[in-house]
Parts: sequence; structure tokens; C-alpha cells
Amino acid sequence: AGNSGPDAPPVYPAAQQGVTAVTAVDAALRLYDQANHGDYIEFAAPGVDVWAADAQEAGQYHTGTSFAAPFVAAALALVGRDKLIQSAIDLGATGKDSEFGYGLVALPQVCD
Repeated sequence: AGNSGPDAPPVYPAAQQGVTAVTAVDAALRLYDQANHGDYIEFAAPGVDVWAADAQEAGQYHTGTSFAAPFVAAALALVGRDKLIQSAIDLGATGKDSEFGYGLVALPQVCD
């Protein structure tokens, strides 16, 4: 969804019709403070202090919506968009909103 802050304009291709835009949350399910907001955001996933491989080292912690997106991409590949929407844990305003989209991806619930 982008890391330019809540007042930033939509970022493309994330805001493009047909693209699944993902925002980032921390371990306490708080929205990443630099995440973009907008009606185009569909899902939230862990994206703050995510351990990831690094070209220089074995790995390190990273933060940003780009680190949240792979969680959603994997979940979409496994179960599809409709089931992901139905199982998302609503965060923020009730229903789809401009901060968390449909909510936190809840893959274990979908797979049960």
C-alpha cells in the first residue's frame, strides 16, 4: 500500500483496480505509522520488524508494507480472495476501511 504516511496520495500499482493492496501491522496489531491509507487497501498483515533474508547477512529485521505483502500473496494462493475476506479479523472501523482494508489476514482460521 505504500510507506509514505497516512496523508500521502495513493501509490500505484497498489491503488490500481484489480490489485490487492496490503498494509502493515505490528505484533500488537497496530497499524504501521508510515503506512498509506486509502479505500484501495484490502488486507493487513505483519510488516513491522519482520525477519527476512538479507544479501549481506543471514537476515535482519525489516519494516514496511512490502514485507506484509508476501503474507497475503501466500494466503491468496492457498485459499483465494473470497475466503480470505470472509476470515479476515476486522481491525479499526467495522467492515472494510481505509486503514486496514478487510482486516488482518487469518490464514489458520481459513485452513481449519
